[in-house]
Amino acid sequence: MNSIFGVKVMEDYIRMCHDGVRQGWHERNGGNLTYRMKEEEVAECRPYFREEPGPWIKMGVEADNLKKEYFIATGSGKFLQNVGLEPQNSICIVEINDAGDAYRIVWGLENGGRPTSEFPTHFMNHSVRKRVTNGANRVSGGCVRILRGGLARKKIMEIIRHHQQHFGRRQLFWLFHLKGHQLIDRIIYLLLNTGSGI
Repeated sequence: MNSIFGVKVMEDYIRMCHDGVRQGWHERNGGNLTYRMKEEEVAECRPYFREEPGPWIKMGVEADNLKKEYFIATGSGKFLQNVGLEPQNSICIVEINDAGDAYRIVWGLENGGRPTSEFPTHFMNHSVRKRVTNGANRVSGGCVRILRGGLARKKIMEIIRHHQQHFGRRQLFWLFHLKGHQLIDRIIYLLLNTGSGI
C-alpha cells in the first residue's frame, strides 16, 4: 500500500462525502462529517501519520468515554465536493487526549486548518451515541440543505415544543438562539442524552 488513500476506512469515508454531495445533502462548505475510528483502522493508518502531530487544542467539552479515540473529520470551511479531489487538504484524522477534552491533528489538512467548527458538538453526540448504542454508532454529520428543505426551522421548533419536557429552561432559551446545523446537532444531542428519542 503506497498511501493512506489505499486504506479501506479512508476510501469509505471519501466515498461517503461524495455520496452526500451527489444526493444533494450538502452545498459548498455547508456540510460536515465525522467518523469515530476502530482500533484496527487506526493501526492501518498510523504509518502515514505526521512525524510531529499538531498541538493539543482544547474543545471546551469533555467526554470520558472518548479518551484516546481517533476521528476522521472534514475541515472547517472546506467543500465536501473537494474531499475526493484533495483529501489531504480537505479532511484530517484527530487524536483525543487522555483527559477527553482536547484533540490534535495527526494526519491531513496539509495546507493548514482545523476540523469542522462543529467538531465539539459532534464529539458530544459521539459520546452519547457510543453509550446508547453500545459503541455501534460511529458517524455524525450535519447537512445544511436538509434544514433549508424538508426540515425547516418551523418544523424544528415543533420538535422542540413536542419534547420540551426533556429540556431545562436554560436549554430551551439557548436552542431558540441557535441556527442551522448547530441547532439540529444540539437537539439531537439533547434528545439522545435524555433517552427520549426523535
